[in-house]
Amino acid sequence: MNFKVYRDDWGIPHLRAEGADGLAHAQGWNAAVDRAWQIEVERNRFQGTSASFLGASAAGWDRFARQARLDDTARRCYEALDDATAAWVRHYVAGVNAGMAEGARRAPQFAEVGLEPRPWEPWVPLGIWLGTHVLFAGFPTKIWREEVARALGDAAVELFSAEGADGSGSNGWLVGAGGTAHGAPLIAGDPHRPVEDPGVYQQIRLACDEFDVVG
Repeated sequence: MNFKVYRDDWGIPHLRAEGADGLAHAQGWNAAVDRAWQIEVERNRFQGTSASFLGASAAGWDRFARQARLDDTARRCYEALDDATAAWVRHYVAGVNAGMAEGARRAPQFAEVGLEPRPWEPWVPLGIWLGTHVLFAGFPTKIWREEVARALGDAAVELFSAEGADGSGSNGWLVGAGGTAHGAPLIAGDPHRPVEDPGVYQQIRLACDEFDVVG
C-alpha cells in the first residue's frame, strides 16, 4: 500500500492515501509505530493473556476477559461484517503488522518484560475495542441487576437503579457545515473516560480522495 505520512510541529500524524483501504493500512501502520506497546497490551488483555508478562496482578482481568468471551465475541463480530467492511479491517490489520516490529524497537517495555509481539488476526481491532469499552457499556449494569434480582428478587431491581427512564449513555453532538465558521461540519462526543497515559485516543488527520478529516 502506498501512503504518505507527515508530522506537524506537535508530532500529530497526517496520513494521506489514494483510497479508504490504503488509508486504513496507513492508520494501522501509524498505530503500531507510535503505540506498539499500548495496542499489544490491549490485544493481550482482551484475549486474557496479559498476566503472562504483566504478572499476577493482571490475572483477575484475564479471568474476566475469558469468562466474558471477548475473543470469541470479536471473532463472531468480524465474521458478521459485510465484505467491504471486513476488507477495510484487514487492511488496517495489515498496516499494524507492517509497523509492529519498528514500533516494538521504539518501546523499551517489550524488552523489559520479554514480550514478543505476534502478528494480528483480522478480528483483533474489534477485540481491542470490546476490551477497552466493555466496562463503559451496559455490561456492568446488567451483571449488577442480575445479582440484585438473584439476591433480593426482581422487584428490588428498580430500587437500586441509578438510571432514568431512558437509561444512560455518552453524549454527542453534530454541527452541520452551515453552522460553523469554517464551513465544514463538526462531530463530537464525551466518552467519560478516565485519565490514562497514554490515552486510548490519538489526534490524527486522515485524508484520501474520498474524504479529509481530523480528530
